[in-house]
Amino acid sequence: MNTKNVGHVPTFFCTYVINELEAHCFEFIVSEEVKCFTVMHQCMLSDDDVSNGTVVGNKL
Repeated sequence: MNTKNVGHVPTFFCTYVINELEAHCFEFIVSEEVKCFTVMHQCMLSDDDVSNGTVVGNKL
């Protein structure tokens, strides 16, 4: 499945993902923790960034 066409990710969706990640971040192993903060960073960069949707989609 091509996740590059996800496009716009609603702010509420990003906020939900970030909240879920914050709740579990410290339970992740190091590699998962890096992915966690990568997704959080991408979400906060821009809600209209296509790569945002790709990162979040791949994480989920």
